[in-house]
Amino acid sequence: MHPLAADVAQHGYCVLASVYTAEECSAIRSELDAAFDREQRRGRGGQFGQVFHPLLDSAPAMARFYLKPEIIEVLRHVLQDDVNLAHTGALLQDETREACQWHSHDGRDMHSDVTWSPSRAKSLDHVSRVLCNVYVDGSTDENGPLVVYPRKLADPWAPPSQNQHSEEGWDGKHVVYMPPGSACIFDACMFHSARPPAATAGHVRRYIFGGHYTGWHNRHRHREDNFYQLSSTPLLAEYENRYPHFFLPRPVVEGATEENAPEGDGTRAAAARL
Repeated sequence: MHPLAADVAQHGYCVLASVYTAEECSAIRSELDAAFDREQRRGRGGQFGQVFHPLLDSAPAMARFYLKPEIIEVLRHVLQDDVNLAHTGALLQDETREACQWHSHDGRDMHSDVTWSPSRAKSLDHVSRVLCNVYVDGSTDENGPLVVYPRKLADPWAPPSQNQHSEEGWDGKHVVYMPPGSACIFDACMFHSARPPAATAGHVRRYIFGGHYTGWHNRHRHREDNFYQLSSTPLLAEYENRYPHFFLPRPVVEGATEENAPEGDGTRAAAARL
């Protein structure tokens, strides 16, 4: 097993340090700042800062930064499949950002008592959905680091604490420090949060962009797939034409297959695999 894929299976996450150069990070900041100005947005505080979702609607030139071979290779090993980009997003944050509460992207309510059944746990041999976020400015005490609660592949889904707003009860958490331009790949079921910027840090910049990735053969829909931001099939086709490197999941038609599906029913792949 690829060592970074093993990290995801054993701990729920892995880090690719400084996978983007200083020049690339500068270009990414410029693209995100331009989108911020173009849409006349204001403020970069609160829990998440300014959120771009889907990112490629606001900053189509960011598409080229998703095609990072080093990242895609690790994703293939983690997902044990070719890679679909299902969601694109970005956060622009400054020193006014607050702490980000504990959450996951599994799609279930944190306060429910739902856990994976033992039979499902025994059948798991790889992660089915991951996030890959690029920390353009790194993850530091100054700008407020990422904090994760590690999980093995077959661990129960339930969090160790119902306290979403502090680290009390989250014993065993990892504070993830990364240099600028680093990427963190993590299981969508893994709970994570972010500390606020240091009070003494002065002006802080914390730019993050990334996506949700699934295996090519994974047709499971998710509430954060970018499909759900699109209002019609023609608009979806236009989106795919604008970003030909990316496949966006469409609804699965019961009983349909790639071979017998009529054009436009949502079962055909309209773009190339990563």
